[in-house]
Amino acid sequence: MPAPAFRPHDLLWCRPGAERPGEMPLPPWALARLKQDLPLVVRRGPRLPGTVPVGLRGDTRAQRMALQVEARGVGRVMRPEDLCAVIVQDPLRAELPAFRALALLHGRVAPGWVWGPTGSVGFELASGCPAVNGDSDLDIVLRAPLAISPATAREWAKAFAGLPCRCDVQLDTGPGGVALAEWAGDRRQVLLKTDAGPRLVPDPWNPGLEREP
Repeated sequence: MPAPAFRPHDLLWCRPGAERPGEMPLPPWALARLKQDLPLVVRRGPRLPGTVPVGLRGDTRAQRMALQVEARGVGRVMRPEDLCAVIVQDPLRAELPAFRALALLHGRVAPGWVWGPTGSVGFELASGCPAVNGDSDLDIVLRAPLAISPATAREWAKAFAGLPCRCDVQLDTGPGGVALAEWAGDRRQVLLKTDAGPRLVPDPWNPGLEREP
């Protein structure tokens, strides 16, 4: 599967040895984590030939590492939108605010929207490995390949308001990702996260265009 087929926030299970060694040796926690059957998360970063930029999650927030893996070494993929139908089996964990917020969204998000959980919620749903706690936010990616106006963004934002926890929604515009709340505001420029790094742009769907005064 070619590298462009993998989008930010996708979760990848890689075959042993798929990771590309960097200049620095991996710390013990990372070596131990790579031996477990847990997914890596596609991140925004340079797309080197035949590789995919990914992030490795450890047990703590301090244990995060950026890696490159060989695209041909990817064995399985789950996308955030695939995780919407996953049920939290443990009833106690299902009561955590982030999971309750996700359950509520199923009745709020309009039909036809393509969306799904990312961050700790997405990781736990995909892997079964506990990653969510009582203070966790709910991170959502909302696919928006066609441009929407700030006024429409404000309407969309209503679906994500008043949940049991903070909900951070990112619009995937194609060229990058922009916070729904930021595009719904009245700023002349917004922060677009791209593979080449963050950029302030007037239009996150056409980052090379200038907004009319």
